[in-house]
Amino acid sequence: MKRIVTLLLALVLVSLALVACTEPEKAEDTTSPDVTTESPDITTEPIVDGRGAFTLRIEGNFANLYYGPVAIGDSNNLKDLLAEFDKVNSKINIEGEENAYITKINNEAGGAYGGWDGWCVLVNGESPAVGIGDIMINEGDEVVLYYGDPWGVGMAYPEYELEGTRLLFYTSTALSPAGTVAYIKVTIDGVEYHSDENGMITLEKPLAPGDHTMQIELKAENGLCLALRYAPDFTFST
Repeated sequence: MKRIVTLLLALVLVSLALVACTEPEKAEDTTSPDVTTESPDITTEPIVDGRGAFTLRIEGNFANLYYGPVAIGDSNNLKDLLAEFDKVNSKINIEGEENAYITKINNEAGGAYGGWDGWCVLVNGESPAVGIGDIMINEGDEVVLYYGDPWGVGMAYPEYELEGTRLLFYTSTALSPAGTVAYIKVTIDGVEYHSDENGMITLEKPLAPGDHTMQIELKAENGLCLALRYAPDFTFST
């Protein structure tokens, strides 16, 4: 009888030892992970990262097509930057930039008016002597792509001078011959004016002190734009 009790006791001790040496099975985690329901930020503009950005303005023959920042990527070559911009912006379709010669933006193709008209570029207000494949862009630069015919019928890049009620439009840069800009349409604070043959507008009364919006337009009889309009957010102070 004692031998049976001793044997049973030994079996119990062995079982307890086996249980003590076995790693317990991990309990299944039934808690739900944190779930974020907040929607990510959505932007229609190219993302500007730590490599800096430049300002791009695209002026079609009829209206402004784009005005905003564009990130400078791995390459600061304007041809590459425009190709990348074309990929990420669904509202702008640029053709020809892969060959360093822009032939069309959206539905506006070069040569539509039968002359030398087409897409041109300004960088920081200057017309480069090279094509977009040889233009390097730096942070803070301002690039304007515009439709016109500066080598044929000509293109004005108007400046202005306001003195009292007299508003004169003229050109004085190397981009176009110096002189006044006749018969240009000018919209100031929503009111439309037209310059005379000497580029002069006479206002009925002086403008009130403060900031004022202003936009310009000059077209040939066939509809070709003859003057580079101002940026969409252009204002001047009196």
